[in-house]
Amino acid sequence: FTIYSGDDVPNYIRRDQLILVDVSAETINRDGVYLLKVGGRTVLRVAQIGLSNNTLTLAALNPEYKHLNEVVTPDAEGNIPGVQVHGRVVGVLKP
Repeated sequence: FTIYSGDDVPNYIRRDQLILVDVSAETINRDGVYLLKVGGRTVLRVAQIGLSNNTLTLAALNPEYKHLNEVVTPDAEGNIPGVQVHGRVVGVLKP
């Protein structure tokens, strides 16, 4: 469990809610919401794997952060340069 204090995905997880993270997910190998470390910041991003190529879209659902959405290409091991995967969100405890 961890408490997330960001507002990257406001319709799914609100500020300071308790989230359950599968920390065994060290790479992004399926669509979902992931806890990532990027440039010293911990963020939540919705990951969507491209259907026709080896790309991955990482998106914040908050329209204020739309400029941070990006399409990346993981290496052969599934790693993304500059991004550490801390796990996949598997649950949210609602108050």
